[in-house]
Amino acid sequence: MLPILGLTYGESYFLIGLAVLVTGFTLFFAKRYRNVRPSPTQDVPAEREKEVINDKDALPGTPTILGPVETLISFDWKTTEPLKHRPFKPKYHLTMALQKTDINNLIVMDKNYLDRVTLRRKVIGEYPATVVGHLDGSRGAVKELYELLMNGLLPLRWPQMFQRSNGQLNNLVTGYSLPTSCPESSTEALNYIGSNLDEDFLILLPSDDGDSYTLKAFATCFPSGWDASKKLGLKLRDIHGPVPKYKEILNKSMDRYFAALEVGKFKRRLNWSIMTNDELFTPFEVTHFHDGKHTNADHPAGVEVENTYQRTEMQSLFRLPQSGAVVFAIKTYMYPIQEVKDDGYGEELAAAIEGLETGNAPEMFFYKRGPIWGETPWPTYCPHQGQESSGEEASPRTAPISFKHEKISDADLSNMAKFPIISAVLALLAVGASVSAVAPPPAPVPTPVDELIPGPGLPSLKSLGLTHKDLVAMGRVNIPESYNAHRIRGALLSGKRSTGASIPTCEDNYELPKKGAQVCINFISALGSKPCAVTGKFVQQMCTDHGASIMGANVKNLATVQSSCSDVAIAAQWIYDNCGLDTTDMNAGAHFAHGNGDLLISIVPA
Repeated sequence: MLPILGLTYGESYFLIGLAVLVTGFTLFFAKRYRNVRPSPTQDVPAEREKEVINDKDALPGTPTILGPVETLISFDWKTTEPLKHRPFKPKYHLTMALQKTDINNLIVMDKNYLDRVTLRRKVIGEYPATVVGHLDGSRGAVKELYELLMNGLLPLRWPQMFQRSNGQLNNLVTGYSLPTSCPESSTEALNYIGSNLDEDFLILLPSDDGDSYTLKAFATCFPSGWDASKKLGLKLRDIHGPVPKYKEILNKSMDRYFAALEVGKFKRRLNWSIMTNDELFTPFEVTHFHDGKHTNADHPAGVEVENTYQRTEMQSLFRLPQSGAVVFAIKTYMYPIQEVKDDGYGEELAAAIEGLETGNAPEMFFYKRGPIWGETPWPTYCPHQGQESSGEEASPRTAPISFKHEKISDADLSNMAKFPIISAVLALLAVGASVSAVAPPPAPVPTPVDELIPGPGLPSLKSLGLTHKDLVAMGRVNIPESYNAHRIRGALLSGKRSTGASIPTCEDNYELPKKGAQVCINFISALGSKPCAVTGKFVQQMCTDHGASIMGANVKNLATVQSSCSDVAIAAQWIYDNCGLDTTDMNAGAHFAHGNGDLLISIVPA
């Protein structure tokens, strides 16, 4: 329960959205604080990024084609630490996992800027055809992106680093100058982009046949195991062809999302991988395995802990208004595994590594080169807590350690030594962990509800003669065609906090598992003509299962508002069908009960 209003989490999520939908005013809730570090998987800005977003010294925004840009008048790139991202989850699910951002956080500057752009200039000089390219028809998009950056975002956001003068943009950090207007040569323009920003850019335009989006131009100096020049002219599904389960899980969702992305909306996602060196330019290296094929040449000669890194890409997505192009801006971060452990994220990373073989795409373990982890002997790096490493080969622990709150035996440690990266990473992350006999496990953390809970006044499954298995087997609820016509407003992943007039809507701030949502929909549908009512309470839970809740809201604050449960199920099924991300996850959403504009139904995280 939240400490205010006596609401459950599901009610709180819904009430936040509903207050905006109905009244147009934002209702802020105090967060519940715990004596634990916030989860690294939460979709929130990193601490320094929060400070940049809310910079009190920022000047009012100057208009650009994609929104106002705030000027950071006290920013010092030389003392600004890189953002730290730890997007680890214990079970790997292939999803878009998008977060909201804005134009002021599209490009990020930090103390690595000069070293990074110096390396980029070197890479462009040595491998021009690999890192920069374009096709016919991309000129308008390249020009639009170039001038947004060089004659807008860079000099407006960071005047300490970039200044305009007589049609030139002077880079005060590197000492180089470039035109503020796009050069006639698209290759030259992309070279300037690639050598003045520490972001890679991919420009996609609608395919000529109207089916999906196609890569038409790029400036990618820091690719990881892929060559953008070989992807030029390919559609989204073909670019991602080697990614396990992409076509089954994300293909249609990605195409729909690209088609629906609005100008002025910026989205961001994060990924992570484990690398055995700190190289940023790796288009020719085998960083992924495809089609079950790999050779001994793909294996590292040895994996050293000090040369093992978390590589994370911060990928931002937005649409250009004139060309209609969709642009990916990709910022790459490299974090030593020792730093990850020192920051207290050892257990989270360990769980995430193990979780690659779980979730909706277990093939991801192989794709990320899991097989090489099991074929090269690796000395277990587990010096005892408080014991300095002598530089000699470390021997396995002689006592079990507490890791992920489970005991690891000597036999387990011996097996771990067979996996070079896993033993290096997991063992290093375990350094400093107390011996299990000394460190008691922490207090249990609440987990999502895994048992169906009917709302107030609704019968139990047992009284209906139904089981959870029965509900799963029911499939989906049929939606009347007249009601389903609401989908024409393109509510898919709208990202809008809409007014009542624009309901139905999807809310991409909150994700939840589809499994529990469909079970609850079928439970409510099975109640048929029985009333599903909200009486004297603004918002009320109707069903919760496996992390998803169906809620009802009395939007006009009547004494009682109700519909048949079957009509409520129709609304919930619409949300499920139209707010889906992939086969396992969906966004929260809202729609009125079938035939009743006084009863607003939503599906939200439990």
